[in-house]
Amino acid sequence: MLPRRQLLSREAVRIVTESGAWRRSRRTGEYDRAAHIAIWIFMLFVASLPFESLAYQGRGEGLASISSAIGYVLILAAAYRSHVFFRRPVRGVGLFMVWIFLSWGYCLVLQPDDLLRVYVTLVRRTQMVVLLWMSASLLRDEKIARRMLTVLAVSCAVLFIYVHTAGGGDPGDATVADDRLTVFSEDPNFLASLVAMGVLAYLAQPILGMKRRLIQTGAWLLGLLGSASVVLQTGSRSAILGLAAALPLLALQPGKPMARLRRLAVIVAACATFVFAITALPVTRARFQSALKGKLGMREKFIPAALAMFRQEPLWGWGTMDAMRELRRRETGRTSLALRATHNIFLAPLLEAGLLGGTPYILGCGLAWLTAWRCRHGPRGIVPFMYIALLFGTGLGFNIDAGKGYWLLLGYVFASYPRGWLRNR
Repeated sequence: MLPRRQLLSREAVRIVTESGAWRRSRRTGEYDRAAHIAIWIFMLFVASLPFESLAYQGRGEGLASISSAIGYVLILAAAYRSHVFFRRPVRGVGLFMVWIFLSWGYCLVLQPDDLLRVYVTLVRRTQMVVLLWMSASLLRDEKIARRMLTVLAVSCAVLFIYVHTAGGGDPGDATVADDRLTVFSEDPNFLASLVAMGVLAYLAQPILGMKRRLIQTGAWLLGLLGSASVVLQTGSRSAILGLAAALPLLALQPGKPMARLRRLAVIVAACATFVFAITALPVTRARFQSALKGKLGMREKFIPAALAMFRQEPLWGWGTMDAMRELRRRETGRTSLALRATHNIFLAPLLEAGLLGGTPYILGCGLAWLTAWRCRHGPRGIVPFMYIALLFGTGLGFNIDAGKGYWLLLGYVFASYPRGWLRNR
């Protein structure tokens, strides 16, 4: 039993109320046991992203996917330790929250038709913004941020091994559709965007100063080449161009002249390897040749139609479901109940909610770009800016509500803000 004077002191009160060393100390920045468990669940969620279409029974996606199930558990664990996962959001995260709030109000009040499908879409997007908030809060810790990139890189290497061993013999798991590699019946463009994030995670390790021995260096090189080969085999032009835009940014990394010279040699070698692989692989060569002829996988038809629709309704937009339905009608020339997604992370919010509802989203993207550029002299160097180049490049090929990895790494960019360099408060 402590004396009365000691019981009234702040330190004694902290010891009594926080009950032991497992409680989080605001002074030292340590986490308690429940927070550690939640962080490991977060890492497990990151590891499951390349296998997002793997379901409990057979193949599938959506609510039954293993990645989604881990995500639901993560949200519950994060809510239990909200002081770690839900800190005061930075300005960029707040803009995306405003976008979600306006989307809910716009769709539920002004467009009550087809309410169930609108509700499902908005719930999915709300989950993505919650993931953005969680990652932007948790990844302020440099150790956790580095560990997250390592887990993502290793997961992509495991996917490469699966494709060329167990998955290669099962046409239901790893198949070639139109000579394009796909795993678990996943969209090749979406798969390539996830693995491309893993490629940058490999390239980020030397920049972040992660020390490796000889064996670890060999494993790092094999994982990098294997992940890059998966991206090339998918034939995704947006992912390849996103990597092509991110790789030259290595030259902007501050450092000594010899270090910059080594990075320049790496850039030249990587670009030469990419050009050789694109011309050597039949699938990538054929897709880029078709792109030069103006064939962009039907995007040459519905992207101009989407721009024309935005010019017709620039202020209010068309609504979530009506926009996709009208886009399908203009693409095919006939009325249909089928929907056509915009496949563009910048055009979709403007087409659905106009300038009133889509402006916060566009401003959030611009603030993410500005944050990544300002943080290039910080402890994470040019890595956030490379991820912005990749995310915005690959975002031209998938939807805003389909990419968990997109929102996760966007949170990583926002967590690189100078305030995030400090210890946890």
